[in-house]
Amino acid sequence: MASKLRVDSILPVDGAPTNGGGGIIQCVSTTKTDLFSLATETPTLITGLTATITPKSNTSKVLISIDLSVSAGATNYTTWFYLYKGGSVITGAQGANSGGIQGNQTRAFKCCRNYSGNDVMNVHGTYLDSPATTSATTYQVYMSQESGQTGYINKFANESNVSYAPRITSAITLMEFSA
Repeated sequence: MASKLRVDSILPVDGAPTNGGGGIIQCVSTTKTDLFSLATETPTLITGLTATITPKSNTSKVLISIDLSVSAGATNYTTWFYLYKGGSVITGAQGANSGGIQGNQTRAFKCCRNYSGNDVMNVHGTYLDSPATTSATTYQVYMSQESGQTGYINKFANESNVSYAPRITSAITLMEFSA
């Protein structure tokens, strides 16, 4: 019996043509394995949690996906996360601004609240950006920590040498889609 290959279509390397259905053109990912800590409410770059993609077309979309491992040293402290592109916050990836609520709480991309003081929380998020360029574009994850506490990436806040408290990883992944 002869083998048969049956497909509905084959996409070119540069993805589907404009208005052709959103094929994935390329994928770029950065995994952060080292530690990061922060004790300020000022949004600060999480070192090593950046990724750069060079879109093939200026009509492409870039899907940004983050997967963060976060902890804080005490209970009831909030950590905020922000998406940046080329050093500037992506305003479309922030919550709506509402007059009486503190800015960090309404203008972040994602946040988490540490309820036990020693758990690692997984923070996930996606955002679809339209970079409108074929130049190299760098996306970054920034973090701020509620005043009075230190937030940590990739480790338990109260780390100890036990098997149930391992060091972990965080990642940012970029996927270019044809428009």
